[in-house]
Order: sequence, then structure tokens, then C-alpha cells
Amino acid sequence: MEIMSQIEPSAVAAEELRAQLAALESCVPGVMIYRRHISAGPTRHFVYLSASCEEITGLPREAILADPNLLYALILPEFGAAVDDAERRAREDVEPMDIEFAFRHAAKGDVRRVRLRSCPRRHDDGS
Repeated sequence: MEIMSQIEPSAVAAEELRAQLAALESCVPGVMIYRRHISAGPTRHFVYLSASCEEITGLPREAILADPNLLYALILPEFGAAVDDAERRAREDVEPMDIEFAFRHAAKGDVRRVRLRSCPRRHDDGS
């Protein structure tokens, strides 16, 4: 019983956060909202990814949630190192990231430019 009481508030809070992000997303069309957990290594894991990701990238949200590398594979090769470097610096310095790059839409094949902004923060456990 004690374990359930510890789990339930966290699950409720997570669901409330998803609902708030979805409501925000409906007010800003053409924007992909995400929340990611970044570990010390190269592993990428999305905690939240807006439904607009399929329209923007051509990849279904479920596919990206299952394998975030599918999303990063769309980045044109000439921008890959710059994106990786910007993410690394943002993670290490816990500073906002703001970078423009191009990617190829997975379904339509056209090249699109995007501006990626993120505001990393440390969790209580230091990650």
C-alpha cells in the first residue's frame, strides 16, 4: 500500500503535465513541443512529444518515442555535428540552446529549416 501511495501522485502529476502541454500545443500551430530526459551519455529519451511532430517531421509520434534516433536521422549531414555540439554544450552548461538547421521530411522528402530551442534544467537527482 505504501508503494502505491508514492506512485499515484507522480502518475497524476505526469498526466496533468501532458494535458497542460497538449493544451499549449493547440495554441501554437506549426510548433513541436517536447520534453526530453538527457543522461550523461548519448542516450536520448523523450518524456513528452506533441502530436504535431508527425506533420512537421513526417514521423509518427509513437515511432519517435520508441526510437528518438529516427528523428535525429532526418537532420541533414552537414548540420549533424553542430546539433550534437549544441546539445552537448546545453547539457553540460545547463544553458538554453538555440540553433537553426535543416532536415529532410520523412514522408514528403522535402528539405525544411527549423529553429530548435530548449531550456535544460537539472533534476533533483543531478541528471
